[in-house]
Amino acid sequence: MEMLLNPMFIAMAAGILGGALASTWLGSFIYNRAILEIKGWSNRRLRIAKVIAGSVAVIAVPLSFFLAFVVGGNLGGGIGEALGIGAAGIPVSLGLGLAAVFIVTETAAIFLGLLLAAGISRLAA
Repeated sequence: MEMLLNPMFIAMAAGILGGALASTWLGSFIYNRAILEIKGWSNRRLRIAKVIAGSVAVIAVPLSFFLAFVVGGNLGGGIGEALGIGAAGIPVSLGLGLAAVFIVTETAAIFLGLLLAAGISRLAA
């Protein structure tokens, strides 16, 4: 119970939760906008595109999660050293790094999935 009241743990948990929520919200917004911008596709092709793009994005989650922690920790450590607070900057900007890397990797995965879906649905049509 003592660990849960530790300010470092609270800051890190808030940063991770905030980063994950922000990246999920923005990723779903970009995903829905990308799917809605595809014009001239039949409902079958759109359904195939949604399934493939969503599957590629889900497969990319563990990879982007690991990368987000590495980048977020490095970013936080650099900011902490620059401000003179040392390792205390890591939990503060871990959420920022998590959100930024999640958004970039998941968006890239969605667009890769859409490209893959365009090719597969063209073959299936």
